Amino acid sequence: MTPTVVVVGAGFGGLRAARALRRAPVQVVLVDRNNYHLFQPLLYQVATAGLEPEEIAKPARAILRGQKNFDFRMVDVTRVDFAAKRLETSGGPMNYDVLVLAPGGETNFFGLESMQRHGLGLKDIPDAIEIRNHVLTCFEQAMLEPDAERRRALLTFIVVGGGPTGVEIAGALSELIRLVLVKDYPRLNIKDVRILLLEATDRLLAAMPERLREAAGKTLWRKYVEVRFGAVVADYDGQRLRLKSGEVIPAQTVIWAAGVRASPLNATLGLPEARQGRIPVEPTLQVRGHENVFALGDIAFYPDVVPTLAGTAQLAFQQSSLLARNLRALVEGRELKSKHFVELGAGLTQQLQDPHDILGYRLVGTVDLHQPRHRLIDHRDRGRSLQIMVAEPAAFAQFHAEGPEVRRTHHFEEAGLAVGAIHHGAAGDLKGHPVTPPLHRERGSNRDVTHAGERLDAFHDLAQFRNLTVAILLFALGLPAYLFWRRRDSTPG
Repeated sequence: MTPTVVVVGAGFGGLRAARALRRAPVQVVLVDRNNYHLFQPLLYQVATAGLEPEEIAKPARAILRGQKNFDFRMVDVTRVDFAAKRLETSGGPMNYDVLVLAPGGETNFFGLESMQRHGLGLKDIPDAIEIRNHVLTCFEQAMLEPDAERRRALLTFIVVGGGPTGVEIAGALSELIRLVLVKDYPRLNIKDVRILLLEATDRLLAAMPERLREAAGKTLWRKYVEVRFGAVVADYDGQRLRLKSGEVIPAQTVIWAAGVRASPLNATLGLPEARQGRIPVEPTLQVRGHENVFALGDIAFYPDVVPTLAGTAQLAFQQSSLLARNLRALVEGRELKSKHFVELGAGLTQQLQDPHDILGYRLVGTVDLHQPRHRLIDHRDRGRSLQIMVAEPAAFAQFHAEGPEVRRTHHFEEAGLAVGAIHHGAAGDLKGHPVTPPLHRERGSNRDVTHAGERLDAFHDLAQFRNLTVAILLFALGLPAYLFWRRRDSTPG
């Protein structure tokens, strides 16, 4: 009888694990509360009206449509009975032979209940849409507010957390406000708008090299984002944010991007927990004490992982490859293997002046990651060349590094820095599939409140103007030459 492998979670780790088992002698059942795979690194773009939700989501059934040993169930897992090898779900019990736990994580508010009630998290599409709607509603209310103090509070936007998510959303929020909303609301004084990024430690992007941290800080400064270090949040009542230093900041928008912990499913499993609620796993990714249960991604605590790798997509990719090999070995009765996971690079998916550290090659400069077509960016530094093939939507497709002794090509699957629409086909293929309400909205509906339009990109407009100018010049020069050639051929000998 064919063994049944149930994979819980359609995130980076779970989805790739299911895909990696396409040739294994098993039946794969993928379960998730949503029927789509979400490209979380670009979630902040939806929150700031840069992308539509359907551009960063793809139906799980469509992604693995051609896999014969695959099935999908849109259910919520509530409990696991390890002794009976059974899952309790919102759709009824489900038996398994091998279980893979990859449900991802949730926002960690570090015990701040007031922030959990009044703050805005960013972990899924409904969160992103709520932030977008809230920001636009604040501008609408500010237009009607006669009191100057209350108007400034409406136009004060606080982002808590100086990690990649916090830096990205603070920068993108500034672009949305200063490139679009300032034109949509000309009666508002742009000087009343304030964007603050609060970081509890003394540095931004702690996992990145110093040079890249400095570049990120300078970029935020150019975008008029106030960065505060040593700013620890004590309380937030929806109107005022209080810091542990005693300072009170009136603001009606606080976006919490300060931490992630394991999925709440962990608390129901009855297993030992490590830091951030994660489950300790063996080097083979097996849960301790359960040889037929594996865990990977945000839910798993792997003993030998580099701290900067924890919680990243590239770690989930590498773990899913190891998991697929070990599942085959388990079914075939062979010895399971372990693997040392390595960091292949890090980057921010901001649009302008972003820091990237890819395979040891540090790139700081203007990189447009939102071009609608594939393009090649060539960066040379100290005799080394780094070429990045960029494709929509901002997914690194290929890395090609050359040096005195280095010549290698790394595809994005192996590098694990992005998976997005390139890996799964064109984005926006959600029609005809049952989806949750946030993805069911048609593009451009309720435009005044829920859609701010695409952010203006001066560099992109300049590139389009340049291409149009070149086309006109080529036409103007080519037409006379073509007419001259036709006249010459038609002239009698």
